[in-house]
Amino acid sequence: MFRKMRQVSKGTEKQIETKQNPPNVPLVRCVGCGNWVAETEVLKMGNKISYCSTACIEKNVKTR
Repeated sequence: MFRKMRQVSKGTEKQIETKQNPPNVPLVRCVGCGNWVAETEVLKMGNKISYCSTACIEKNVKTR
């Protein structure tokens, strides 16, 4: 019985999908936390200020 359950469940295992950025995308450093993020994923404030997420923006605004 357990063998059959294992055989049936082998085909239904979940695959973890990783987000792949296209090759040669420049990285930008978040001014709030210092994480490096693909330039296509950042939230920009003006020309030089970039954040990785809205949570990071909110956190940075609260500390100022």
